[in-house]
Amino acid sequence: MTQSRIRSIAIIGSGISGLTVGNLVRETGLDPVLFEKARGPGGRVSSKRLSGDFLDMGAQYFTVRKPEFRSFLDRYAAGAIKPWQGRFLHENEQGEMEPFPGEARWVGASRMSALSRALAQPLTIEAATPVRRAWQRNDQWYLDSDKGQYGPYDALVAATPPAQARALLPTVPEAGKRLREFAMSPCWAVAARFGQDPGLDFEGASLKSPVLDWVARNSSKPGREDYQKHGSWWVLHATPSWSTENLEMAPDEVARQLLAAFRNQFAIEAAPVQWVAHCWRYARPATGNEPPGSVSLDDHRLGFCGDWLAGGRVEGAFSSGLSLVRHWAQLGLIPAAVPEGGRNE
Repeated sequence: MTQSRIRSIAIIGSGISGLTVGNLVRETGLDPVLFEKARGPGGRVSSKRLSGDFLDMGAQYFTVRKPEFRSFLDRYAAGAIKPWQGRFLHENEQGEMEPFPGEARWVGASRMSALSRALAQPLTIEAATPVRRAWQRNDQWYLDSDKGQYGPYDALVAATPPAQARALLPTVPEAGKRLREFAMSPCWAVAARFGQDPGLDFEGASLKSPVLDWVARNSSKPGREDYQKHGSWWVLHATPSWSTENLEMAPDEVARQLLAAFRNQFAIEAAPVQWVAHCWRYARPATGNEPPGSVSLDDHRLGFCGDWLAGGRVEGAFSSGLSLVRHWAQLGLIPAAVPEGGRNE
């Protein structure tokens, strides 16, 4: 295949990595089209609305360690994110709770999805459009969706979990071979409203429990002050092992068991008055391989990105998208455009 300049590009998935690729290639003059199966962008950086309150069921916060990420957020998300202040703890090996210091913790202002919505604003997104299959003919990409066929496109980016990316590309065996080594573990999440505050003196805590990995006071995040009128909202995340073992458990039973573990861990007498459970089937990288940043099948002009290729985390999703764009720029497939604050090493 000749390596001609990319003039049109489709991106499947509008999580942070897909939104990153979309905005960065747009800066080079391209007009990418993103396809999203959900009603809105964000992936795990999304929020669920319940009783008028927005609940961060997925990513709880993110850190900003790299200057490239800071520059990107300054350009696209200024005003959409705020630091999450308060007391954070972690459980040590002796089962004691200790302060959990670290970098500033950032969240979407009023809801986590404020970040993804800001990043999506400049882009063309086909929402509620599940792509069932992607295939190539005469060096052009076509997408089959529930709403019909889309294409042709010069290039394709799959910004999805690896299992979903493999399923999209049955006619590209090289993709299956390259992605086979990557896997993700699930996470059951529960959000619960307590009419009477549980009386805990922290905003978030990382635990060593066999059931619970993380608990957080959702209503303590900036922009959620009015939520206190409805009670105290807490978000609980199960451990990867517990989530894997109970992947097919009924949501109500998941909520019952996670809430029981939460109340037992902290001797909480108050009972929740409302709750909801959600399973993230692809929540965290599950393999210990050195992450490559991104994967590209250059001859097919087919790229893969996501936090699972860059060590996890929101910033990892950004770094993966940046890695793919830089690689294609180095090949001359797209014009070179390196975000302010850093270059390829």
